[in-house]
Amino acid sequence: DYFWGDFSHGVKEGMASVVLKNGDNYVGRFVNGYLEGFVTETLAFCDIENVQREVFYSKGVRHGFYREIGPSKQFWAVGRFVNGRKTGSHWCWARGNSFLIGPVDEENKPDGENIFFLYPDLTTTLQGAFSHGKMSPGRIVRLAGTRLEGGIPVPVVVESEDQTTIKYEPSGSKCISKSPMVRDPYEKRYVYVAESGVPLAGEGLMAKTCIMAGQVCSLFNGVRQHHLWGCPAMSDNLPWSDYRLGCEKDVDLDILPAHTATHSYRATLAHKTCTSFTPNTHFAQFWHPRFGLIMSIVADRDIKAGEEVFVCYNYVMAVSDRVGQQDSYWRSTEVKPS
Repeated sequence: DYFWGDFSHGVKEGMASVVLKNGDNYVGRFVNGYLEGFVTETLAFCDIENVQREVFYSKGVRHGFYREIGPSKQFWAVGRFVNGRKTGSHWCWARGNSFLIGPVDEENKPDGENIFFLYPDLTTTLQGAFSHGKMSPGRIVRLAGTRLEGGIPVPVVVESEDQTTIKYEPSGSKCISKSPMVRDPYEKRYVYVAESGVPLAGEGLMAKTCIMAGQVCSLFNGVRQHHLWGCPAMSDNLPWSDYRLGCEKDVDLDILPAHTATHSYRATLAHKTCTSFTPNTHFAQFWHPRFGLIMSIVADRDIKAGEEVFVCYNYVMAVSDRVGQQDSYWRSTEVKPS
């Protein structure tokens, strides 16, 4: 370990910087040889480098409020340490600008009873038990307010008329969902499927209410197609699909023919969005307690109620049934998340 600071009679005293053998860096004030008060930590956490944690110490131990910020300066979490351990309820950011509120394990994964998932509108809410990031049967609840728990605001909820239960069930290579007809409560609030305004396109996705720029419009779940770069024998070599999207480095999401119609699959609806070279949305990753890591479409500008939602699938010239234009048709190429 390396220490840059002052000593008083052989004891660390005053502002100092400490670099541990593993590369973690702590900057704070020493009192009688112990870190005390506000400390800034730069460390490797959850297998990610350069995570910044601002936390209070007492006699060399984390004890008090903290917040964590990711390497891209994205807020990660806020909560409390008690005697060196994360305690009580924490707010944890989820990809797609949702939040999980409740107890967490050592890797910041939700773990415990009565944990809340707030969708990006900070209104639509799920409540359930989680085990190391995986939701047991949860339910839709209605947000009624907040209360303080150890200085951390937590949701106050009331029963919802919708008694549907939801649990963690990510898709496989063939099964898109074990409950394909159970709609997502966030999508039910913001979008619906109707006849597209594009000639010959069939159905499209419409805004049910005003959607603000930067807000998630709809979700894109699909069967998971794995590929190992440079090793075709260990990849899922299915025929190319107009709906196939890159989700992770080695995983694509796809909508199989049996899942395209809403009478057979409606758990998510983003695949009903028609393509456009002047879209009003874009693709982005989204973590969901039911589906796991999937894709979503996010508004590029304000979208009015009743307006059709469009996205660019990065199509190239060819024959396709995804875009109905009389003079030219398009076929999908791979879309990778930004």
